[in-house]
Amino acid sequence: MVELVNGTNVYVHLDEYRTAISKSVPKLYKRLDNSQEIHKDGKRIARYLMSIFFEKKELQERSLTNSELSRYPPLNQKIVNAILAFSVMNSDSSRADVKKAMRTSLTSKRCKARKQIFTAA
Repeated sequence: MVELVNGTNVYVHLDEYRTAISKSVPKLYKRLDNSQEIHKDGKRIARYLMSIFFEKKELQERSLTNSELSRYPPLNQKIVNAILAFSVMNSDSSRADVKKAMRTSLTSKRCKARKQIFTAA
């Protein structure tokens, strides 16, 4: 087990840690010349880690933050903050971009769950 970010007490298996790091670099990229840099994407890391730490049903029924305006109870904030910190540290993405991707992922999972309910009826 490896601590995701030092001091957070949030741990993952070593193979999941390595997979999360590898998610930051796109699988297919073309380098036209040696001076071109590769953009490391923290959004992919965050979405992957969310699937590791939280069950599908939990992601469908929870909110990212503990906002009073939210209709859904929040996810574990300790884990959410560790995912945010890890994603930002290991990528070129900003904290706001990563958080937006996490929020969008939750919304997408809720919409897909609702769609399955309506098509099954």
